[in-house]
Amino acid sequence: PRCGLEQLALSIMRFHFPTARARRSVAGAEFWVQLRSSDDPRAKRGLALHYDKDEVAVETWDIWAHPELATATYFTTGGAPLVAFSTCSREDGSSDEEGEGSEG
Repeated sequence: PRCGLEQLALSIMRFHFPTARARRSVAGAEFWVQLRSSDDPRAKRGLALHYDKDEVAVETWDIWAHPELATATYFTTGGAPLVAFSTCSREDGSSDEEGEGSEG
């Protein structure tokens, strides 16, 4: 790992996929960072509702591939609520709801 965030991503993957055999099914990992401030204009304080997906696969082949595992980590005492839904995407990007959303 080249930095602490890559080490964190690797540790999370190893926790959830503890054996080398299990990790062979993992194609990769991604992380991104956002810095938000209450001093920001209201429109820039949050992130709109979105689907986590492989953006390259959507743009290149119009394939909606979602992560097998996702996590959100806040390094502050506050943060926006996270909502997760159990859904399946159709080929056109629309989705069928499979279950209730959960908030965490």
